[in-house]
Amino acid sequence: MSGRAGGAEPSTIGWHADLGGSEMQGHSTLILCDSCGRAVPDQSSKEVIYHVDRVRYRLELCRTCLDREMKRHDGHRGVPGFRKRAAIVITLKSADELPKAVPAG
Repeated sequence: MSGRAGGAEPSTIGWHADLGGSEMQGHSTLILCDSCGRAVPDQSSKEVIYHVDRVRYRLELCRTCLDREMKRHDGHRGVPGFRKRAAIVITLKSADELPKAVPAG
């Protein structure tokens, strides 16, 4: 158990401080879109929670894929995210409706 309140994970800034150095400062964090595989800056990726029956799938999408998913599914709602400040929740009837990842290559 960490000494942080509520056992929360350290923030990026705290993580740098925990290393006792600045070797990671100035590095960008890129996220690979879980749908198209495009590398986007972490702050630009969007958290999407797909709710299928009693299971939730958390994906991070680029803006293009998020727009496509919001058009494909009429109903969605905003909630606090798990990793991001906010997330979009889309309810699906089947996991077969989840966006398909584009194979690398």
